[in-house]
Amino acid sequence: MSGTLVSAQWVQEHFSEVIICDVVAGPNAYSTYSEEHVEGATWVDLETQLSAEYEDASTLGRHPLPTPENFAHTLGTLGISANSMVVLYDRTCGIMAAARMWWMMRALGHKNVVVVDGGLQALKTVGVPITSGESAPTPTTYSTPMKQYQWPLIDMEDIAPAIASGKCVVDVRAAARYEGAVEPIDPVAGHISGAINMPLTEVISGGQFLSADALHSHFHALQHKDVIVHCGSGVTACHTILAMVHAGYPVPALYNGSWSQWCRNH
Repeated sequence: MSGTLVSAQWVQEHFSEVIICDVVAGPNAYSTYSEEHVEGATWVDLETQLSAEYEDASTLGRHPLPTPENFAHTLGTLGISANSMVVLYDRTCGIMAAARMWWMMRALGHKNVVVVDGGLQALKTVGVPITSGESAPTPTTYSTPMKQYQWPLIDMEDIAPAIASGKCVVDVRAAARYEGAVEPIDPVAGHISGAINMPLTEVISGGQFLSADALHSHFHALQHKDVIVHCGSGVTACHTILAMVHAGYPVPALYNGSWSQWCRNH
């Protein structure tokens, strides 16, 4: 396992050795999962298991991170232990929201976790068994001494000073949202002053990630820079972080509050 991406063929060859999670997200996520998923795969809920509860998005954004302790408890309920080999997939090549769970697990110190390149469609293509209904995991205990996430995070208050000091803030939302032409989710359109736009869709083609070499070239402008990545609410930014790590770049900082928090405070 590379700790980033694996092929659907790899999953087929190691099917009996791994724990598989279906991290499909969206308004009909559970019904989408119930209708069709990899045999034995457990659904993971972005809204309740990969995010903390909140009352006001201005505080921490629309998808606040749960504490490491709470996330470790969630992993245990999913049948995942600290020694498990975990495979994550969704239906959007990691965007919603396999890459989010991948980031959280890696930031918790779990190295044996990967995202399936191409997601469910790629798994179906190679003949991984597919089923419907629900797959209930056998709960276990996920033991972790981590009191905080080990990968870099940045708070809203530190964004402007970071930009002033020469750090590179990357907004991975679609260009139209970055430019302020449209804003389908948050109350204000636009972007953080000083942030550059690198839409996350540019790292995939034909439903799969670009090659590691192509990704390295794509992110060439970020070489030798301290990078901070954000999106709308901290979820899809993890997809770009996955792409950067897979390409061999250092792990950039995640601004998890992202535009959903920023636009409500500025």
